[in-house]
Amino acid sequence: MTSENKKISLRGIFQIVLILILGATVLATCIVAVIKHQNAEAAKREQKARISAAEKIVKEKDKWKSDAFITPTSGSLKAAGYITIEWKSAKNMGKVEGYKLYIDNEKVAETDSKTTSFEYYTTKIQSHEIYVEADMQYGSVVYSDIYTFFVNKKGFCLNKDMSMNVIATDWGTSWYYNWDMTPFSYDSFQEMEFVPMMWSSFPGDKDQIAVFPKMGYKSVLAFNEPDREDQANLDVDTAVEGMKAFQNKGIRVGAPATSLCPPWSDNWFVPFMKKMEEQNMDVDFIPIHHYWNWYADEGAQAFLDLVDETWKMYHKPIWITEFAISGDPGKTKFQRKVVMRYMKKVIAGLDKRDYVERYAWFSFSPTDYKNGGSGLLNHYEGKITDLGYLYQKLGMPKGYDRNNPVKAKANPKEDVIKKYYITVK
Repeated sequence: MTSENKKISLRGIFQIVLILILGATVLATCIVAVIKHQNAEAAKREQKARISAAEKIVKEKDKWKSDAFITPTSGSLKAAGYITIEWKSAKNMGKVEGYKLYIDNEKVAETDSKTTSFEYYTTKIQSHEIYVEADMQYGSVVYSDIYTFFVNKKGFCLNKDMSMNVIATDWGTSWYYNWDMTPFSYDSFQEMEFVPMMWSSFPGDKDQIAVFPKMGYKSVLAFNEPDREDQANLDVDTAVEGMKAFQNKGIRVGAPATSLCPPWSDNWFVPFMKKMEEQNMDVDFIPIHHYWNWYADEGAQAFLDLVDETWKMYHKPIWITEFAISGDPGKTKFQRKVVMRYMKKVIAGLDKRDYVERYAWFSFSPTDYKNGGSGLLNHYEGKITDLGYLYQKLGMPKGYDRNNPVKAKANPKEDVIKKYYITVK
């Protein structure tokens, strides 16, 4: 090939390369333009979606904020222990990314968009302020109004006959049990938490336990005074076998309540707990029954010491499901005052102990010739005794007033409603 031909060939190759480069440049420019256009269109759609989402939040948020909580309602009284806090979904405002729950200005839980409840544990006799933060799509944040609820430990133990003339809402009690598996239908008991009891180890009762969580019950009491012939009357082995029905049912289980409190029950409760451990079973809390005939301040302190000793033995939350003074007929003013003083000291001590979740005074009838001094009310007429009026006042959180409940209030935290996040160029 001549040198002239080589020059022509090289020139052609150069021209081809140049054309390719120019073509690639044009193509790249076109691609960049298309991408910019697509990005701009995407940004516009994103902005439009954000504006639409923001407008929906603005439209719907006030409804959700003012009515966010299902339970507890503002101003309500709840039983100490695990308290269910449940709020309404914020989905009407748009896509929810998750929630944050605050109690007394402290974040206690973060949940996903589908979880709208939390189990909060407390045994403090006080009020609590709660609100929930809804974290929405595109970074918007909406805060619910602030609700106030109250907590105490005080409850009622009443059978059907005893409860007929009781206006439960007058007593400042947050829970009750009736030695049965079925709650009272009386209206005044509907605001209180009911705790069922499997009184004895009857086969039919065992099947009922699995249903309790579906009925909204959070705790169940086991056999009533199994160490007494006139009560559940179960030996330790039978009781341990019966406790198998309670295990892994999604409900908190109380140990059998012996007539002798655990530190004194070497022949029943102590071996029961040992055999439960040997069979890899357990209880969630320990109920205590106790009736003193020791009225002085020393007697009240001695009872509190027994409660402390029970805690040291098992380190489990304690419920006092029956307690009172026995052997005081209450026929004289002095006798009645002695019981009132005992009640004041014991309840103050129980309220101070964090490991004590609940208590319920056992009301003998005031007409009981031996134990009338411990009566809260006449079982047949409903007439309240001086001791009953005292029980109504004790164990109450500051600020609670059922007749004038604390209303929800506006949250000082400002909602964050985001509309834009891309600047189109």
